[in-house]
Amino acid sequence: MKQTVKCLPCYLNAAINCMERAGFDRTRQYELCYQLLPELKAQPLSGTPCENASRFLRAAYEKMGVSDPFEREKRLSNELALGLLPRLREILDSSSDRLHMALRLAAAGNIIDLAIFDSVDVLPAIDHCVNHDFSLSDYPLFREQLVPAKEVLICGDNAGEIVFDTLLVRELQALGKSVTYMVKSGPIMNDATLADAEQAGMTELCPVVTTGMAEMGFNRNNAAPETLAHFERADLIIAKGQANFEGLDDAPFAGGKIFFLLKLKCSAICQYVGAELSDVIFLHKK
Repeated sequence: MKQTVKCLPCYLNAAINCMERAGFDRTRQYELCYQLLPELKAQPLSGTPCENASRFLRAAYEKMGVSDPFEREKRLSNELALGLLPRLREILDSSSDRLHMALRLAAAGNIIDLAIFDSVDVLPAIDHCVNHDFSLSDYPLFREQLVPAKEVLICGDNAGEIVFDTLLVRELQALGKSVTYMVKSGPIMNDATLADAEQAGMTELCPVVTTGMAEMGFNRNNAAPETLAHFERADLIIAKGQANFEGLDDAPFAGGKIFFLLKLKCSAICQYVGAELSDVIFLHKK
């Protein structure tokens, strides 16, 4: 997916969000925003939103002198989600299709996105995903392709959300699949890193690898060879969140084995896929 003009205010809002998390006052926020305007103009129209947003945020971090403005919030998000695990397990145990429900709960966890929302109320998102199916769904195709698959790669998204993903990993393992989970190599907004995987208990469940870059989504041009090898080796890939969708939707190297799992929070993506804001979708990469 290529950048649209609607992406530009989102880049700037993300940087302002980081400034607020870092505790900068109003005057300093204005100064930094003005300093970043040339960086905003410099983002290539041919780039994906996640590539350009990552490039812009790296410039913002450098000017701020802060390496991880979401460090505290990520830890608190994980703690919040860990406290919900008993309820999530009860929901899963009462489901007639455990895998389908695990996917829906993993999608519910995608609401924990402090990069977009100032605060989140997770319980309504859980209730919605329990009581409503995906607005757009390729789940039957996923079940069909899962049968011969041996290795599944999950590309994670946010801290907190990663706790919800542990349920999905367990269900896939129960079906005899080997699962690998991928996180970011360094801090970028509230995306999950190896530290979050450890706090969430993911490292105790399955191999956890990194993208080789501190970027939102996935950028093949900046990925290490060993990272790309995980994409090549996997029989199926579940890519979570909007940034992974932006980076992998039209990436030919990924082939047709990716399924995107996300809650829609962007009008440009809604228009692109033909859905509404707040819809939860599970789509196969055509």
